[in-house]
Amino acid sequence: MSQRDASPVIRTYLWQAFNPLTPDPECILIEDIARSLSNLCRYNGHVREFYSVAEHSYWVSLDVPPKDALWGCCMTPARPIWAT
Repeated sequence: MSQRDASPVIRTYLWQAFNPLTPDPECILIEDIARSLSNLCRYNGHVREFYSVAEHSYWVSLDVPPKDALWGCCMTPARPIWAT
């Protein structure tokens, strides 16, 4: 295996170099997170119709008091986006 193959760096949807072992907050873009979560199916795909993590987060944000909407929207994707 070459040195290049051993790199932990991944490329995000917007082509940002991201190293999950030493994450740089400057490299984390909301557009990358939104794209990733909209393509992840809740319940490991055990649903009759596709139901994304992003959609679930949206519905949760509407189900909590308005002052907690951002927290409700962000609670589900708290796990690392590279863990899929």
